[in-house]
Parts: sequence; C-alpha cells; structure tokens
Amino acid sequence: MLGDSLVISLDEGCQNLIPMLESHHHLDSIARAARDLSGRKLSIEYRIGKDPTLETAREAEQNAVSFVQNDDRVRYALDLFKGTIVKCEPLGDKERD
Repeated sequence: MLGDSLVISLDEGCQNLIPMLESHHHLDSIARAARDLSGRKLSIEYRIGKDPTLETAREAEQNAVSFVQNDDRVRYALDLFKGTIVKCEPLGDKERD
C-alpha cells in the first residue's frame, strides 16, 4: 500500500487482465476487500512489471532447492536408494516436529 492506495503489481504476461479487474464488478469486490482489511477506503492502482516480493520468494525457493540438492545427507540417501528429487517444498509446522 502506498498512502491511500492499494497497488497491485501484475507481471507483463498478465497485463491483459487489467481491463477485467477494472470492471465495476471486480473493482467493487477488490475495493471492498481492501477496505475491510485496512479499515479505510483505498484507491486501487495496477502496475505492470516484476513484483520484487515475488522475485525474492522465487530466489528463496531456488536457494532452498539448491541447498537440498547439495546437502551431503540428501545426496547419500539418493545414492543409497537410487532416488531422485521430484518435488521440493517447505514443511508445515507439524511436519517439522
């Protein structure tokens, strides 16, 4: 949020969604949700470009996958069981215990 505006960043590939999101039906829903969450009326703005938060999340995910792939214990288990990494995702709180 910037001041009294909610800025929604869309990747270049999604810019064709802006006219739909600016239609009264969708814009009213988005504005209502923004007001309910912030407790005040916000104007809605759309920006095209890379979302720095999304880029940071993608980078963190790539770092995590690289860390797992290079971990000696993981490589040992893969060699021992002749396995491959199919999917790598963070554990939930219950799974960590």
